[in-house]
Amino acid sequence: DPTAYQRWLLALATPAEAAQLKQLAHLQAVATSADKPELLMRIARLNGVVSWNIADDVAARLWAQEKTRRALLIRRDALAVRATRIATAEAERAAQTGAAAKVNAFGADLAVIEARTKLLTDQRARALTERLRERIRKDRDDTRKQLTYAQLAVARLTDQLLTMKRSAP
Repeated sequence: DPTAYQRWLLALATPAEAAQLKQLAHLQAVATSADKPELLMRIARLNGVVSWNIADDVAARLWAQEKTRRALLIRRDALAVRATRIATAEAERAAQTGAAAKVNAFGADLAVIEARTKLLTDQRARALTERLRERIRKDRDDTRKQLTYAQLAVARLTDQLLTMKRSAP
């Protein structure tokens, strides 16, 4: 049963990170104190690295989810207004023609439209969230690559400086 912190991490984790956290939790659950202490320490360290990556990027992840949520709420409200207009027009038409059967049919159609709208909104939210997570992963990977290049450049400059000091009279 995950703790509140673990649920929070899983809610913000990418699918790959969530899988890693679940696998590490399983390993920690099956590992016993009789196992090698190095194994338990390594599991804890790996869990900490994954948790750190999520916590380090929490502001961007929360903001992306908030923007998606706001956009979906705006879309939902627009669809609700549209559904209300359709319902009003249909009701007026039914009142003019006196056809109660048409009103009932519209109610069923509206229920289908609402269900389909909710499904499409949920699918769109998941797709947007996944695209945002993928962008976050790509940006993180690019930053790591740039950091590696910078570290190599510093190492190269350090080697050149040492070579110059050795060759100086």
